[in-house]
Amino acid sequence: MGVKYAWQLLHNKGLIPDSQDKVSLVSTASKIRVDVCSTHYTSIRHYYSNPTDLNVAHAKLERLLLKIDDKNKLRFYIDGLPAAEKGQTHANRHQSRQKDLIKASTAISNLESRLVEGKRIRKHHFTSANKPLRQAFHWSLEGRMSFVEYMANKDYDIVLCPTESDVLIAAECQTDDAVISCDSDLLFYKTVPVVWRPVGSYKSRRFVPFEKNAVLEALGLSSTQLTTLAIVSGNDYVTNIPHLAITSNLKKLNSLHGDEMSIIRQYLADTQVKRRTDLEGDKWSEESYANAVKVFVMMQQSIASDSSPPSSAASNDSIAPEDPTKDTSEDSAQGASLSYTSLRERMDCFTIAFANFKTNAYEARVAKRDAETEINVVNPFATIDKQHSANTHQYRPRFSPKVRFGPSKEQPAPAISMQYILKPWREPPEKPSLPEPSKKKPAAAIKNEISEDDRFGRKEMMGALRFEHPIVTLDLDRLSSNVHAAVENDPLSKAIVECIRGAVRAAYDSKRQCQVLVGLYLEDLFYPSPTPGVPRPAVPVAVISQQDQSILDNLCPRLSSNEMNDDNNNVSSAGDGQDDGSNTPFIHSLLTFLYSGNLPTKGKTGSAVNTFIGRLQEMGHLEKSQVAKADMIKSVKEYTPNFVARSVASQMSAELKRHYRHGTKMVSEKVQTMIKKKKLASDKAVDLTAKKPAIQLFVEANATAGRPWRLSPLSPEEDGYMTFTEIELAAFLHKRDELHPILNKLIGCKDKRRLAQEDVTRDWLSFQTPGVLIQRLIAPVDPRTLDGDRLRGRQKKKAGIAAAVRVVEPEELRAHINTLRGDVFDPRTYQEKGYFLCGSIKTDGYQLQLLAYKVRELNSVKFKRYKNDVLPDRLLTTTAGTSDFLTEVRNVFKTPADVERLLGCTTDETDKVSYMGIDLGQAFVAGTYGHLPQDNTPKIGKRRHHRKQKKRGSRGRRNRGSGKGKKKSVCQAQGERHINLAAKQKAVARPTLRHRTWMEQHKMADLKITSSPSITNTESAAPPTISQPSTSSTEAATTEFLSIRTIESSLPPLRGANASFADHVECSKAYKYHLDKFYNGQRFRFKKYKRMSKKARQREFERLTDSLLRMVGGSIGEKKKEDAKIVIGIGMGRFTSTSRLSSLHGTFESYFIQKARSLGYLVVGVHEFYTSKKCPTCGNFVGQAESIWRLYCYHCKKYMHRDVMAGHNIVNIVQSHVEQQERPLYLHPVDKDGHYPWLEHGCETAAQPRDAPSSLKQASSSGGRAGRAGRKRRAEADGNAERGGKRTKATMAKGKDKATTTKDKANAMQVDS
Repeated sequence: MGVKYAWQLLHNKGLIPDSQDKVSLVSTASKIRVDVCSTHYTSIRHYYSNPTDLNVAHAKLERLLLKIDDKNKLRFYIDGLPAAEKGQTHANRHQSRQKDLIKASTAISNLESRLVEGKRIRKHHFTSANKPLRQAFHWSLEGRMSFVEYMANKDYDIVLCPTESDVLIAAECQTDDAVISCDSDLLFYKTVPVVWRPVGSYKSRRFVPFEKNAVLEALGLSSTQLTTLAIVSGNDYVTNIPHLAITSNLKKLNSLHGDEMSIIRQYLADTQVKRRTDLEGDKWSEESYANAVKVFVMMQQSIASDSSPPSSAASNDSIAPEDPTKDTSEDSAQGASLSYTSLRERMDCFTIAFANFKTNAYEARVAKRDAETEINVVNPFATIDKQHSANTHQYRPRFSPKVRFGPSKEQPAPAISMQYILKPWREPPEKPSLPEPSKKKPAAAIKNEISEDDRFGRKEMMGALRFEHPIVTLDLDRLSSNVHAAVENDPLSKAIVECIRGAVRAAYDSKRQCQVLVGLYLEDLFYPSPTPGVPRPAVPVAVISQQDQSILDNLCPRLSSNEMNDDNNNVSSAGDGQDDGSNTPFIHSLLTFLYSGNLPTKGKTGSAVNTFIGRLQEMGHLEKSQVAKADMIKSVKEYTPNFVARSVASQMSAELKRHYRHGTKMVSEKVQTMIKKKKLASDKAVDLTAKKPAIQLFVEANATAGRPWRLSPLSPEEDGYMTFTEIELAAFLHKRDELHPILNKLIGCKDKRRLAQEDVTRDWLSFQTPGVLIQRLIAPVDPRTLDGDRLRGRQKKKAGIAAAVRVVEPEELRAHINTLRGDVFDPRTYQEKGYFLCGSIKTDGYQLQLLAYKVRELNSVKFKRYKNDVLPDRLLTTTAGTSDFLTEVRNVFKTPADVERLLGCTTDETDKVSYMGIDLGQAFVAGTYGHLPQDNTPKIGKRRHHRKQKKRGSRGRRNRGSGKGKKKSVCQAQGERHINLAAKQKAVARPTLRHRTWMEQHKMADLKITSSPSITNTESAAPPTISQPSTSSTEAATTEFLSIRTIESSLPPLRGANASFADHVECSKAYKYHLDKFYNGQRFRFKKYKRMSKKARQREFERLTDSLLRMVGGSIGEKKKEDAKIVIGIGMGRFTSTSRLSSLHGTFESYFIQKARSLGYLVVGVHEFYTSKKCPTCGNFVGQAESIWRLYCYHCKKYMHRDVMAGHNIVNIVQSHVEQQERPLYLHPVDKDGHYPWLEHGCETAAQPRDAPSSLKQASSSGGRAGRAGRKRRAEADGNAERGGKRTKATMAKGKDKATTTKDKANAMQVDS
């Protein structure tokens, strides 16, 4: 406890030293003495409350003590036995702990009774039990002795004091030592020079040094008076006289002198003190202060006579030896039987029981309600704006543009900046000559109309729609919610969902098993191990057998002539392998065998698969007994093996081609780059024209480059998306007996006979319109009114994407196709919208996606099957698709006729065109500038907000006449307007970053993993890469705590020099259960939050896009007006980054372009040369101020944002091309001779834009170069009022010389121009 109110007294006297870190204080002391019990009492109570292992608690306290300094400079002191001089204090503390134990016992009993009775348990019920339980804690003497022994074994300087640690510290302290303690009594010993008081949390612990000389000077006392002040002002040995605390005693002791006993006699003889002692019954005399004088002056203590070590080593409640008095009250009699350890165990047991109760109650509630219905849960990753304050000028919502009227005021120049200067243009190096491109196949001719006599079945309908319209993927949210909405019968909907999820899991497991076998086969083939346990060779085998070459060709076709190296023009056709679809039957047959266990039938493909299976048996990756058994008895699976394998075969075939064929090309380019950098010898180049399989070429190139790619593609543990057609879904559902009634009802079969699978898939579904089974059983698309009509207006908008999907009858579908194939059809007038179901779904077991034909777009226009005179313009319509490809503005506005065709105005009417320039980047996703004509007003400040509740007493009337109730628009003023917006990546990427944080937190959570050597199940065994104590087969099961992050990081690598595919697969099998539970279990928690993160990021994109379109008078929720003339320019710069979310700007660019084009806006690309280095107003080079994003123009005397300035320059470029069909002169590159290489005649002077300022003609173009970035440091002279700043004379002279040189070069450059 220390001296009462000592720290408050020092604070009131103004003695408040600045807190310092340990580094600045350690150098001031030769020895640091730490009072452990007083300094870290809170942590000790936390570590030793109920430790399962005492060594763990010792280790935690050790780590905490080492944060102070190196152990060589520290000496730790631990309290020993109770002191006789402190008997009354021990008795009071013991009595207080007994009362706390009684309170805790009562509170725990209350919690247990409420749990049994089923009553609600609130937070204050737990607080009423935990608070007194914490206060009743006592660190036992046995625990302290165990900690001293633990620290002594590690060579720490630690001592177990005979009694109190502060007495021994004061006795051993030297003049240059420092003491760390939270008790104030150490400050009053004469031998202690300084006390460091710890403050702050343990993560950011700092110390406040109280030096003895500073304390004496602040209080105006001598060292003897300070010690006497501690004796008479209340401490652990004697209490103070009532109403005479440390502040009152300080005034009295200032005038008293002598030794300690003499000052005490004078103090007791004082009139006020004597009056107080007489009122209290003369309890204070010289004898009552004898114990305190013995401790503070003589620094001596005696051990209490009844002190003895406790018998239990783990007890924290051994407080009986410290109680010299006895209380016969009823509470004490009840508390005598209480034990801190027993109460702590009761509380821990109750906490576990309460957690189980909460889990069971939650599961009961979930089971009671429909677990598969959609719940309006708040998206944890969504970004919510703050509430608007009363003063709207103090808060501006996210992604809201800034509007400024008129020119900005001049601003003082920065002290130091990086001035951008001219960097002469250099012609790019000539690229090597490319081979002549192969002749493209002519576009397919438009097919004939379909007559009514033609057999127009399901297959023909899907083929006709695929020829006319592109296929898109529509996201319909959760699978379970869609099935529940389509099938109102709850048991049937659950059965359908379980059936589809089982098919997804079966298909994905087959795919991963096939990938594992392919990877193991390739590793044993190219990197064979001579004997088990010996490392595999680093160089792959160069020669393989003809049989293995055939297997590799079946897995992946060989490289075609177009995929060969571009430097070899004369490529023979001998290297050409099979066609692109040749490996799909092989993969399909192999997957069918892996799922069903049945060997493929005889034939060309079956023989090839059997050969591969035989090779796997020889290598030991497949057991011969299982294959033989499966060959004799045809196994029956829950799902049709042919359909399960089909959903994966095409997907895996494409992955193998992408990995080996495209990967070979990428790795060979990397090898060429390494050869150019002289990291590899020139003879290491990869010869892609060699007559080898594509996989062998890939393995050799990958080994040469250091194995940057995996040996074989391997899907993650998370179940991926699988595609199922309606025929496959019908076959899967037919396998379930409980779903036969709903299939009979769907087909219209009145009798209750069991239908065969062919009756559903071949005889009925083959002649139905695509999407019938999906609409009835999977997703409620194409909703209708009670009259059977399709939804319109608000009902259609409320239904969302489900109302846009149509399930049409065969007659309507035939009419639609005949209209497109008619002779009088004009694609320029095509206005159809919506989607036609393709008859297939994509799902990962949690989310549902539909494959549909996009009716708005035509493949005939996209692939130019019509003549050029009837094809619609791709820049004005979306009939050919809304791709994110940008056409440069110089290729868009070539002539005035292009301006009139695209914008509907002549060159004299271009002043009515609105422009917007967007510069994309990494730190700032979009820097935007808008230029509007005089009669156009942006939609800023008009976004809808939620209606606020009316104030109490308000009638809700509007002040129509006075205009007080109206909200004024910020853009009502006419004249020059400057609108800009800079969207930070931090704002747009917040949902993604929150999801990453959530993932890291849950991956770092420990899992309890039990492994037994006697159990052969590999799902509970630990991987060999994680160190574990070796156990024999007879030992008991071991339990370890690992996290998902630890498991994934401990797996052997799949890439690099030490990559091992076999070891990775073997280790991943050990924790397959836990990884699968994390990614696919727990009610799809991982997939659920992943989907929420994507939806939140999509909303951020939508909000940013809406803000950008509002700058030019548009909105994301409406089409562009027909009379609006708007051009949007986007910078075409491309860059990559290895840090942060480098691809976010690219993702937003693709989204914005497609969204803007779908709304009717004209979007063009702009070359970004000089857009971030020159001022858009004057054309001069700007200077970089405090950061790379803050620029300053010395001509205009104003600051600018880098990306916003680039957006302004992009607007100037687009405007110049619209008006004069050429780029502004100040944004043209200049070569070393002063010519413009981008102009048709580089030595001639280009015409200036019509509205460009006159200063562009005299724009400074310094001819020097400074560094790779083409900029120099510019410092301002002290006497130059135009530039400002302070410098020394030498720096001023140096800057003057540089300025003169730069000016001469500029004049010379202008003369040459």
